Amino acid sequence: FLGQQETSDDKERYMSHEDEELDVHITLLVLLIFRQLVCLKKRQRERQLQIEHPIRRVITRAGQDYIESVLKEDPLHFRELYRMYPDIFLKLCNLIRGKTGLTDTRYISLEEMVASFLLIVGQNARYIYTRDTFKRSKFAKFLQLKINKENMPIK
Repeated sequence: FLGQQETSDDKERYMSHEDEELDVHITLLVLLIFRQLVCLKKRQRERQLQIEHPIRRVITRAGQDYIESVLKEDPLHFRELYRMYPDIFLKLCNLIRGKTGLTDTRYISLEEMVASFLLIVGQNARYIYTRDTFKRSKFAKFLQLKINKENMPIK
């Protein structure tokens, strides 16, 4: 009977030791999960605190102002210039944003890029006219960006 008692006590100690180990592992796991949540919250706050840089140069803003005013004015006039109505133009821009990943840059909005492209292609407008309309002297650089993005696979 005494031998059985010792074996029973050994089993209880062993089970108690296993329970303690399990408790330690669970505590460590909870701490790791908590740490991950804290890190995720910190990243989320940092993203919210990021300052969106506005378009800096006044001359750069002129092209965006032009697009905004033309979109708000007479839809028939917009259709004559860009071969589509303003609401369709905005849908096209959203589609391009979604499918190609092309986005606004610090200096030029996607709407301005698309409008410049459509003006040249749709109206056979010369570079000098486009430069005057959007107040840009480096339009070719943005057109090249558009062409490079166009060759990018669609998501």
